[in-house]
Amino acid sequence: MAWAVLSLLQFILVQVLVRTNDGGRKAVREYIVINDELRDNLSGMPHAEWGITLMP
Repeated sequence: MAWAVLSLLQFILVQVLVRTNDGGRKAVREYIVINDELRDNLSGMPHAEWGITLMP
């Protein structure tokens, strides 16, 4: 199942709302593009290690 998901992924997006100094909120986004090179690297390792590999 993990390999099927990997073949379909184009990007991963994470969004968090943070408080601003004036009491409002601002969306902060972080994303990673899943290109062919990254897909090949991930496909060569157990899916349990993907998260560790993607962490900066």
